Amino acid sequence: MDGQLVHHPDRGVQYTAIRYTERLGEISAVRSAGRKGDSCDNAAAESLNSLYKKELIGREGPWHGTDDAMLATLEWVDWYNTERLHSACKYIPPERTRGKLLRAAGKHGKLNTSGKQKRQSPESVDTSR
Repeated sequence: MDGQLVHHPDRGVQYTAIRYTERLGEISAVRSAGRKGDSCDNAAAESLNSLYKKELIGREGPWHGTDDAMLATLEWVDWYNTERLHSACKYIPPERTRGKLLRAAGKHGKLNTSGKQKRQSPESVDTSR
């Protein structure tokens, strides 16, 4: 799915409509719904959407077209990942946290055969380095 538009619906009835599905196909969007019955999957997406609306859409509008909103969104996502301080990440940006987690996992032999990091509880990983 690299480079493709990914749409993460909340499994509401409107997302099963034929016209809606057709439109996603027209724009080559990939649907990526969380696992059925796993509220944690959707909670993360809803939290991110809420921050996006509060920190960008609500503060920076009105928008002067799709291109204007898309450019602002790209800039916000970059800022969110590389500069924004997150309480869940001990007040460091996600990109830096991810790097520390990957280095720690590699150092302790905790990578699976696909090269992806194994799930660990945040308490079990030392991010102070």
